[in-house]
Amino acid sequence: TVVDADRIVVMRAGRIEDVGTHAELLARGGYYARLFARHARGGLVEPLHADALDVDADLAADLAAATPRAA
Repeated sequence: TVVDADRIVVMRAGRIEDVGTHAELLARGGYYARLFARHARGGLVEPLHADALDVDADLAADLAAATPRAA
């Protein structure tokens, strides 16, 4: 799992936001920590529409951009 990874590269809006182990990224309290906390609470389930999530504006925008929309 991601918790056991030697190195995690956090991508955001097509750019590398951060790099580190799971513990390092959580300790920094950034984007990865917010995503992981949301996932751990069971909050990252379909649908990933920004208007359905109680998250900060940056995270909501990233989730909305990454969510495929039906044609």
